[in-house]
Amino acid sequence: MVKKWHFEYFDPRRTELAQEVKNHPELAEILANMQSEQGIDSSEFELRLAACASYCGIILDGEYLPSDLNKLCGILVEKLRKKRTIIIS
Repeated sequence: MVKKWHFEYFDPRRTELAQEVKNHPELAEILANMQSEQGIDSSEFELRLAACASYCGIILDGEYLPSDLNKLCGILVEKLRKKRTIIIS
């Protein structure tokens, strides 16, 4: 019996968000401290996404489909890039 392989790829916006967080030490520290201080598993994507949204001043409410989360990642990347530009300037 031959097994068929199934590959699942992440939306590029999710990867871009993970890369952009590295340019924001304060946000990276918030994400790192989520687990140690609050006992929250910061590896959970939705919790990390909510922390990023809060950092960017975006209020989340409701239930989101995976496609909505991908779109949100793109929005957060743009917000974080703007914050980075302000910090550098």
